[in-house]
Amino acid sequence: MTADFSTRRHIGRPRLVDLLLLAFGLTALGWSALAASSARRDLETVRAAVQQFRASAGEEEKRLRELEDRRHDRTDPLARQAVQTLASPPPRILADLEPTVPAGARLEALTLTYGHEAVELELTLLARTPETYDDFVARVERSGLFGDLAFGSENRTGEMKVTLRARYRPEEGS
Repeated sequence: MTADFSTRRHIGRPRLVDLLLLAFGLTALGWSALAASSARRDLETVRAAVQQFRASAGEEEKRLRELEDRRHDRTDPLARQAVQTLASPPPRILADLEPTVPAGARLEALTLTYGHEAVELELTLLARTPETYDDFVARVERSGLFGDLAFGSENRTGEMKVTLRARYRPEEGS
């Protein structure tokens, strides 16, 4: 028996809607592939940056351990000072000291001496009024970052210029 081809349904040309949907689908597929490719490149870039950061952090950690090992050697004051400077760099000390200085007062001078266990500070404060000076002292004591306060002579009339000594101990203030 032979098939009758005359009754077979004939598929005509695709309609315009079908072509538009196909074009839209292919465009969406292309944009998705492009976005995936871009995301993959970004991921690889971030992974490389993280790897580089980890390597750098590892080197710094190794350097800090070496300095800490030398810290216990009391015959090497330079190593001890280097470890103290890494643990309490001057910008960090200034950043911790800044919130304690009230309006109406300013820091005239600051001397940092890196000792065995702590950083010794000698600071000269110029306060417009005794109340401003008292506010500064209260803020320093509340911060918990500065201990062993030693006050110089005070003249509590008008503007005050006072020299104070303190120890910087960030681990106690945290």
